[in-house]
Amino acid sequence: LGFILLGLGVITFVAANWQVWSRPIKVLLLLSLFIGTNCGGFYFWKSADQRKSRLGQGLLFLGALTLGANLGLMSQMFHQTGAAYTLYLIWGLGVWTMAYGLRLTSLGLMAIILMAIAYWLSIYQDLLWNSADLGLALQQLSLIVALLFIPLAYYCRSSWIFGLSSFLVVVA
Repeated sequence: LGFILLGLGVITFVAANWQVWSRPIKVLLLLSLFIGTNCGGFYFWKSADQRKSRLGQGLLFLGALTLGANLGLMSQMFHQTGAAYTLYLIWGLGVWTMAYGLRLTSLGLMAIILMAIAYWLSIYQDLLWNSADLGLALQQLSLIVALLFIPLAYYCRSSWIFGLSSFLVVVA
């Protein structure tokens, strides 16, 4: 309960002062949050104590979430516009890299869910605006998922990643 209240206080403080801070302070804050969360998560994850290891996995999952927040806020700060599905696609590839490097099933599941969201958002945009702006990566999603996530499922020994990736290959 204390961590939740502390986190809400930090979020409120940052949200109240976000417009006042300069761009370098915002970038420094975002990158330090991302690097600090992942470093702390990796440190605790490698611990022999089971509770510290679970805390480390939670911090690594939080680090994957902050990767998406960093991508979104950095593109907003530097006025980079684009489709939402590209954000989810890049975020999914970044989380896949984390999952493959750390051999964590939770990050692998998050990565495949992000890739599925990117695929469905691109289809929704294509149907809604009749734009043929599906990127090459999303047109070849079944091949990408088969090449990235099937080996990850074997590497992590995860039937969940294998099942979701098989489902996404068939649907795509």
